[in-house]
Amino acid sequence: MILDFFVPMPKPVAKARPRFTRTGIAYTPKETKDAENYIAVLARREMRAKKLGPTEGAVGMGIYVVLQRPKGCKKKYPTSRPDWDNYAKLVCDALNGIAYKDDSQVVKAEVLLLWADEKTQWSQPGYYIWVHEMEGAE
Repeated sequence: MILDFFVPMPKPVAKARPRFTRTGIAYTPKETKDAENYIAVLARREMRAKKLGPTEGAVGMGIYVVLQRPKGCKKKYPTSRPDWDNYAKLVCDALNGIAYKDDSQVVKAEVLLLWADEKTQWSQPGYYIWVHEMEGAE
């Protein structure tokens, strides 16, 4: 296991589309940039504690996005926007250069959107993230 950590966040953020200035210059929205930086800081701390650098091989990862259930919501899973892949993209981009050299090394991912539930291990909103090297990958 390269990484296995939790990123507490009262309202997890998904990767937003780039915005453009009036002159046509693209930029990343502040909320997206802040969330990526926060995940990166916690991932760096974990990697330093393990005395590891970015792996160069293929990796698999898991991302559980735990969201606060809105009052009165009876749905079993969060099925509204943002989409699961936008959460995954934010996490993958945040781990570039930390867990792996580039997110093109991610060959397998499990992404799950869940409601926070005090009766389970998923009690706090945020991201549960783990990254592992793929067996036999070189």
